[in-house]
Amino acid sequence: MAHLRCKIHLTVTDMKKIICVLLIFAMSLLLFACGNNGGETTTAPEISESTSGKAEVSADEIAAAILESAEFEGDLEKSEFPFSTLEKYDVQEAAVEDICWYVGSGAAPDEIAVIKCAGDDELATVYDAIKARIKYLKDGYSDYAPEQVPKIDKACVISNGNLLVYCIGKDVTSVEATVKSLIG
Repeated sequence: MAHLRCKIHLTVTDMKKIICVLLIFAMSLLLFACGNNGGETTTAPEISESTSGKAEVSADEIAAAILESAEFEGDLEKSEFPFSTLEKYDVQEAAVEDICWYVGSGAAPDEIAVIKCAGDDELATVYDAIKARIKYLKDGYSDYAPEQVPKIDKACVISNGNLLVYCIGKDVTSVEATVKSLIG
């Protein structure tokens, strides 16, 4: 059997060219991955018209806008089970049409909840649940981290139609303006 032997003779210049091409390829992949933004879009929220002719924005879109406009201690993460917190306060799932809840690590009481209720009676029930939530956090943080209590005392609770927005953070003064800009 004849063996084929191939000698590849690369100069230093050739090696530099190959390395440059590989680096460009690697950097392109890196930029593409970073630009992908984890599957999240950065376009303007899609707004649909309600039967009353007023534009509707989802709870997710309102919460995301609040997350961008207000100041929070640490990173808030979107809850995978946003209704579970309301269940603790005896709110029935049928009372809620749309919900988005962002929570922190627990070191601070910072959180955002945007809840679209099924009707006026349900709004009152959810509002009572949020008041109970604020009291629960205040009682817990009074012993655990008393320096967080003033933040809880300044919790922002906004009600507009069937929408209830609740927010605790370092600086939540922009929340009302943000909500108004989205829902009118």
